[in-house]
Amino acid sequence: WFANTLFVITADHTADLLRNGETNGSAFDHWIPLLYYMPARIAPQREGRITQQIDILPTVLDMAGYPKPFFAFGSSVLRSERMPAAVCKSGSTWLLIADSCQLQSDGERVLWSASPQGGATPPDGCTANALPVLQAAVQQYNNALIHHQMTWKGQ
Repeated sequence: WFANTLFVITADHTADLLRNGETNGSAFDHWIPLLYYMPARIAPQREGRITQQIDILPTVLDMAGYPKPFFAFGSSVLRSERMPAAVCKSGSTWLLIADSCQLQSDGERVLWSASPQGGATPPDGCTANALPVLQAAVQQYNNALIHHQMTWKGQ
């Protein structure tokens, strides 16, 4: 059983180890470990793409070979067509964390942007490329909520 058991190891939020109680809503506040361990099916590797906790369900269903459609905001970390960023909401603002930049927005305009490592200067094109991705995620969320598509419709 051990070799065929999928272990998912993760945390809730990071500890404030490098700052003195300050929070700024940046990617630094959301970095956590996420490990999938299944000796018989997963070769050891380090994945550099951004992932988030909502990707756990689709990844587990993908690894289990679940064939039916299901609703999830996340996407399997095993698939290359997945969303290239993590999105979260805090109060009235949204945070997008991508491989090359992070930004905070009210949904329409960028409030601030930075490099994912916390640097003050984001790479060129960060805002122009990342804001539409964030707006699409917000639109998907709002549409699913309005049209009652966040429920399981099992047969």
